[in-house]
Formats: sequence, C-alpha cells, structure tokens
Amino acid sequence: MPSPPSLPVSAARVARRRRLNTLRLPSTPHPETRQVRHGSVARLDGGLVIRLPKPLESPNLWLWTHWRTKHAAKAAWAAALRLAVVDTIGGRPGVPLRMLGDGPVAQAIGWVPPPGRVIVTIERRCHSSRQFIRDRDNRLFSGKALVDCLVGAGFLRADDETAIDLEVLQAVSDDGGDWTVVTLTPELDPEDLEHEDPIRDGWVGKDGRP
Repeated sequence: MPSPPSLPVSAARVARRRRLNTLRLPSTPHPETRQVRHGSVARLDGGLVIRLPKPLESPNLWLWTHWRTKHAAKAAWAAALRLAVVDTIGGRPGVPLRMLGDGPVAQAIGWVPPPGRVIVTIERRCHSSRQFIRDRDNRLFSGKALVDCLVGAGFLRADDETAIDLEVLQAVSDDGGDWTVVTLTPELDPEDLEHEDPIRDGWVGKDGRP
C-alpha cells in the first residue's frame, strides 16, 4: 500500500527547526563562510570575559518545547563553556574531559568565584538586528540556562539576586557571526569605596562637591 503524500513544510517551519537544532550545539559555524569558530576565556580588570561561538536564542523558541529539547539546550551551554576553556588553555576539543578532570571547569584556568556580588553582563552579538529580542523580560529570561551552567562550571557561586546582577544586552557582531559574550565583574564593596579619593578619581560634580 503506497504511503500518503507528505504535506509541504513551510519555510518558516524549516527555519524554526534549523534554529531549534542550534540549541543542541555547543558552537555554530559562521552563517556565510561555514568556518568553525572557537570560544575563549580571558581575564579583564579582576573579572572575566567568556566568548562563545553560539547564539543566545529567544525563550519564545524553546519555552514550550519538549523537556528533552530544553535539557539538550542546557547541556550545549555546558559543553560550550568547557570547550572555551579547553581552547583557551591550548587543548584539543576532542579530549576536554581528560584535560579538565572531574571538578568545575573554571578551576582549569585558576578562576575562583568572587565571594561578593557579581555583575553578569551577557551580550547577544547577532549577525543581524532582525534577531534582536525586543522585550526586556524575554532578554533576561533567555540567559537563564547559560547562567545555570556558569554556576555549574564554577564561574559563579550562585544565581540568585543576592549573588548576581544580571543584564542582557544586544549588538550586531563585527564578523557577521553569532556570538554570546559573558562578562563577570565583581561588584565593589561599599567599604572599599571609603578608601577612594573622589577628586582624584573624577567623582566631583559640577558644583565642586562629590
């Protein structure tokens, strides 16, 4: 008995399916050159900058999907962080487990989560402004799985409001690829600010008073 003819699949469904597949990947090639890209981890002014060659998708894409898709998306972020550390310390992506051991991957670069509050800035660098998330609440929620993985990988102590101050920004990338850039900046303790000189550090207002 011949099988019934398959229904035509709309271009929108094909595009959505392709984007869902990117959720499961720890990295994505350049959309035009298809060149494989690598992540990196670097220290900056007492903080950390993590570049991941992977788009941070809108929660509207995966919010109502099967739990397996959500689990795979979270696992992909964990793998992306691990591969970024491996690339940074000069390893081969094929053997990250052997190089990093069983502990949090942040230990491999000597990173210890700051004891105080941390400013977490996640920047979505998209290949086009058409990929921007217009709703601020959706932007913040889009980073949830990634923040969870930052805690699991040992880059953050916790992800509650007492431990982090989260902001998700957006920009068009310089190279035409999709990137997610995470900046971790330890928040200054108010006691440390008492030792600063407001005149020397340029904190004086127009009236001459700090």
